Amino acid sequence: MSDCYEDREATIRMIIGEYQTLQKLNPKNKLLKLVEKVDSTGFDTTKSFFRKYSELKKGHKSGNGKFVSMAIGYYFDLNKEIIERLLRLLSEEKGKTEEDLWKIMEEKGLVGIVRTHLTHNEMPLMNFVQ
Repeated sequence: MSDCYEDREATIRMIIGEYQTLQKLNPKNKLLKLVEKVDSTGFDTTKSFFRKYSELKKGHKSGNGKFVSMAIGYYFDLNKEIIERLLRLLSEEKGKTEEDLWKIMEEKGLVGIVRTHLTHNEMPLMNFVQ
């Protein structure tokens, strides 16, 4: 992992996107409490964030490198929670056609999230409903 400032900024932007997605899917998720004051420019980390991810900063010498390594761990946890939540939502719709599933996701405002986190426009939605 590079220690440059651009990596830090890119990681922050990725986290904000995943944070907002998880907030939409499950606003009570415990991961959302690990950061505070989230807006389009950044966020503040909590003591709980540092306790959970501090092991990841070992081996990095710069402040940027340490932060990015911990933040990437947080990003992956957010992403995992998003995927698990989407799969749970889809599993509730067993027996529906793919067209019906897309309509349901559209009604819930989740089409973009499903495409980004599950199908990447390459895999049929039905592959996730089994």
